[in-house]
Amino acid sequence: MTKNWKNFTEEDFDKLEESEHQLSLDELSIMLIFLRDSKEDILAEIIKFYKKYGTNDIVTYNDARKYVSTKDRRRRIAVLLDSIEELLENAVDASEIRFRNLVKELIKTEQDTFDIKSTKEHETEIQWGQDDKHWYERLWDDKELWFLYLTNDLKQGFIRQRKLDDVLKQVNKRFDYMENVLERLVGTETNAICSVMRQEIFKKLGIEKYQYYTQADEITCETCGPMNGLIFPISAYEIGVTAPPIHPNCRCYTVPLMD
Repeated sequence: MTKNWKNFTEEDFDKLEESEHQLSLDELSIMLIFLRDSKEDILAEIIKFYKKYGTNDIVTYNDARKYVSTKDRRRRIAVLLDSIEELLENAVDASEIRFRNLVKELIKTEQDTFDIKSTKEHETEIQWGQDDKHWYERLWDDKELWFLYLTNDLKQGFIRQRKLDDVLKQVNKRFDYMENVLERLVGTETNAICSVMRQEIFKKLGIEKYQYYTQADEITCETCGPMNGLIFPISAYEIGVTAPPIHPNCRCYTVPLMD
């Protein structure tokens, strides 16, 4: 986008939002590949476990808690869960690399658009929300939650003596949920990173006011709809209140107002 931002129209800012959204979609697609590969590996580990220690595709809780061997005083279930956690960590490690690339591209896009440079290491500084967390903290928090869900699913499967097919179906459902969480995280963090950058850029440019815009379409929510077009002083810029994201998957954005 070579046009001077001071001459931007609403359509120009819409295009900027679309380009940043596409960046997030491109990186998300790669992250989902990592997660799906992890799922296949985890399903294979569970199948192997049931075939090795089960009878008629059922593993009892007592069987799962038996020691692997007299030399290795670890319970079978602990070995399985350690393997699953490692596979999840590998997927999150790979996703983190893609997330870092996304953050750098978003920051570069914002700085290039407004023709302003910064020497700060924003990738390690951008924190936002009531919990004031960094994107990678949320990513790893999600990993811990995902692992807890999988752990509980497997333990319940053993206790209730569920068939292997039923356990695999539950794990697949859990990964569907994981994909939705990852999609929400990428979309929301993308919006937050751009919003944080704009607040800083507006201040550096001496902009005193900004305008809040929604993606005015059929899926605009009741929370954001009434915000469309509202003007605020830069001193009132507060993510979640007067600046996006107002909620997870928020698609709103801010534009500078020139006197």
